[in-house]
Amino acid sequence: MVLGILFFSGIINLFFIAKPNAIDVKNTTQSIVLKSIFIGIIILFQIYLLVSLLRLRTIILTNENLIIKKPFLFQIETIPIENIRRISEKPTEINISTEEDVLNTINIYNGKQMELELYQGKTIKLNSIEIPEYDSLKKELIKQIRKNYGFLGHLEDFKEAKYLLTLFVLFIGIITFGLLYVQLKNGI
Repeated sequence: MVLGILFFSGIINLFFIAKPNAIDVKNTTQSIVLKSIFIGIIILFQIYLLVSLLRLRTIILTNENLIIKKPFLFQIETIPIENIRRISEKPTEINISTEEDVLNTINIYNGKQMELELYQGKTIKLNSIEIPEYDSLKKELIKQIRKNYGFLGHLEDFKEAKYLLTLFVLFIGIITFGLLYVQLKNGI
């Protein structure tokens, strides 16, 4: 990204250094308009690169924390693993279509998006487009949560799972006693 910004800055610099006669366009106003359009496109692309550079995130997973750094904004967000309530994942895709031709949608990218729901109500979204090693990050994050807080996660999730397990055992018990009753009634 930085090389792209420097490269396009160099091209703009060459346009300002070049004399109007150096371009094969005989009309200087026409050459100025063409230069302005080209420079405008390059500046828009540079702004896009700069915004992408500022939004760049570095994610570090330790035994106790998930650290999200934005190095060019000088921001560091440390999330203790015990504050992660739930991890969910859903597919994400990038498509291109026009308003007139909705049927011809072109799929550019299929990926995944992980949402980390924290106990404070905050949600952090991480996707496979931004993170090259998305699958290994997800696997290690789940492994850290299970290692530190048990297979079922936190206490609230454990209570919910315990309730569901009790209902499941009760359901299996009723079915077992029902089958046993039918067998005894029919004389085995």
